[in-house]
Parts: sequence; C-alpha cells; structure tokens
Amino acid sequence: MRPANALLALGTLLAALPAQQGGVELFVGETLFVGGTRLSATWLHEETSGLLRSTSSATSPDGLAVDRDTVVLGAMHGLRRGTDVTVLVPVIGTQAAFGARPNRTETDHTDLGDVSVTIRQRLHHAHWERSAWATSMLLGIQTPTGATDERRGGVLLPANLQAGSGSWDPFVSVASTLELDRLRLDANALYFAPTEGDQQFQGGDVFSATLTVGYRALMTQYPGPTVSLKGGVRYRSEGRAEQAGVDLLGFGREEVALRAGATWHPTPDLDVVFTLEVPIYQDVNELQPDVDYRLLAGVGWRF
Repeated sequence: MRPANALLALGTLLAALPAQQGGVELFVGETLFVGGTRLSATWLHEETSGLLRSTSSATSPDGLAVDRDTVVLGAMHGLRRGTDVTVLVPVIGTQAAFGARPNRTETDHTDLGDVSVTIRQRLHHAHWERSAWATSMLLGIQTPTGATDERRGGVLLPANLQAGSGSWDPFVSVASTLELDRLRLDANALYFAPTEGDQQFQGGDVFSATLTVGYRALMTQYPGPTVSLKGGVRYRSEGRAEQAGVDLLGFGREEVALRAGATWHPTPDLDVVFTLEVPIYQDVNELQPDVDYRLLAGVGWRF
C-alpha cells in the first residue's frame, strides 16, 4: 500500500466518529427537566488491527495500525418543558502508523475537533405506575471549529485525518425510551449528512440505528445508588466519500455491532456510564481497517 493510500484508509474510520457519540443521555426519548443543566465528560476509544476487503480479512504488508481517543465535554440545558439544548466540544487524539522500518511513517497528534450544537424536542410522553414512555426528535449541526492544518514532515495531512472538517454538517435523530419498572428499552435512529469542507473533501452520509435493553439490577431507596446493566445492537452504514466531486476508493462500509455496558447512579444527580461495542459484521468497499472494538466511558452531573 502506498503512503497516500494508507493514510486514506486510516482516515476512513477516523472520520466516522462524530463527537455526538459522547453525549450522555442525548439520544434518548426523555428530555432534561426545565431549567436543569447537565455537564458531562466522555472518553471514546476506537482500536483497529489488520485490514478488511469486503467482509474478509486481508493482509497488511505495511503494518497498518490506528487508534483514536476522543474526549467530549458537554453542556445540556433544559430551556422549557420538553425542550433542551446541548453543546459538545471534542478534543481528538490520533495515533496512526504504517510501513516497515526504517521507512515506517507515524503520526500522533491531539487537536480540537468540530463542536456540535443540538436542540431536542419531546414529541410524546406518557406515564403510569412505575413506568413511562417518551419520544423525542433532535436536530443538530456540527460546526467547522476543529483544526484542519495538521502537518507531518511539512506535508499537510489528508482532510480525513484532520481533527476538524472545515464544513457545516447537519444531523437529525429520533429516539424513544420505554421504562417498565426495572426494565428499560431505548431505540434511536441517527442520520448525519456531511458537506464539503477543507481540501474539497466530503465524507459519506452516515445512518445508524440502535436498540438497547437495560435492567436496573440494583435499586435502593431514594436517594440511594442504582446500577443498571444493558445490552444491545447497533447497525451503521456510511456512504462513499468524495473529493472535488470525485468518489474516493477505500470509503463506505456497513457494520453490525453488539453493545454491552452499565450505568451507575451513586446519587440521583450523577451519571457514570460505560459501554463496550464489538463489531460482529463489517462489509467495506475496497480495503479498509478492521475495527476490533470501541469503548465509551463517561460521567454526567445534573443540577
């Protein structure tokens, strides 16, 4: 694999991790209470090893390896009954390497990513004894605030390896949450539509749908701690990227992943979350990195 092609393959996964995944209780059916605020900090990690060609493993003569860590700082505020707004600020660290020594190429940099702003409106709410059901719609925009000028050896890195996009990227989501005593079901669908940004690069549209089942395994008398365990599945599809209006090779994929995690509330106003996601099916265009797993750990404080 030539250096330019290797860098593009690295960026395929990296460009596919918008900071919206770092929002605590963002893609759920219920909104924040009127006048309330939630501050959050979330760590996201994605690790890859090896390559895929379509759905099969492929050899990696260049020793291609990549992982990305993202810290997302969030602030959510309840504007009125059933409406809240959120700002998400990502800081992105990228480590990538390919090639055999002594000509191995490595990049390791941390930059501000693209800030996202959302508004969420509750569409439906019903409650009965020890149970509730809520549905909401979220509209958002990812803004061109991230760094787009990272260089290695004096050479500008490809747009899809930069922390920022240089583009205004809208997204929309619908989510529904059903709580039945200790059981909780969450379903959401997200559509993310990148526009053309720096270096005339435009990422592919992203659609994802997630279904999660949770069970409150520990429930003590209020205001005591609670612990919920959860498991679910996520489907994700990403279209082919373009540059200067030309389709790029090595972009576009479908994925099905299993998810498992836990949520701990040491006090009613504190959220501690952990999620592990492992792809069980990946179908990629051309040659792309094979995702091993993704980790999410975060904390949120409501007041």
